[in-house]
Amino acid sequence: MRTMSSSVPPRPDVQAAGGLPPDLVSSPAAGPVALRGSALRGVVYAATVGLSVISVPLLIRHLGIAEFGLYSVVISIVTIGAGLTDAGLVSIAVREWVTQTGQRRERAIRNLLGIRLELSAAGAAVAVGFALVAGYGNVLVLGTLIAGAGMVLQATANLVSAPLQG
Repeated sequence: MRTMSSSVPPRPDVQAAGGLPPDLVSSPAAGPVALRGSALRGVVYAATVGLSVISVPLLIRHLGIAEFGLYSVVISIVTIGAGLTDAGLVSIAVREWVTQTGQRRERAIRNLLGIRLELSAAGAAVAVGFALVAGYGNVLVLGTLIAGAGMVLQATANLVSAPLQG
């Protein structure tokens, strides 16, 4: 098993994205880069929470209590499917991004992306299958299909963001 402390020493001919040194963590540029990244993630998180605070009451008012309950059931089914197919792939992708270089890094991310797409699609299919077997109406099955497609896109986006996390 490979750990971060036993990583391959940086090659002088390899330059990281943005002109940063290949071993950014031990360079003087690490602090400002970490601060900018943390600030950006904080702003995006705050914006996401703000949009949720605005959109959820509007959604509940539009759907009504009973329809919002059905919406919650569909989202719960898709979320369970996403949780069961997560498999820690984002953590593995971050680890591979940090510990690998060049072609090995790219191949690992491509392979993990393929696994992510397959597992997410299978989770969405199981969620839609459950909705069919449970006897949900056409609208709820269609809603599960649409939410499942959104879950596949979100899971893919999470994995593609691994280099930013690394």
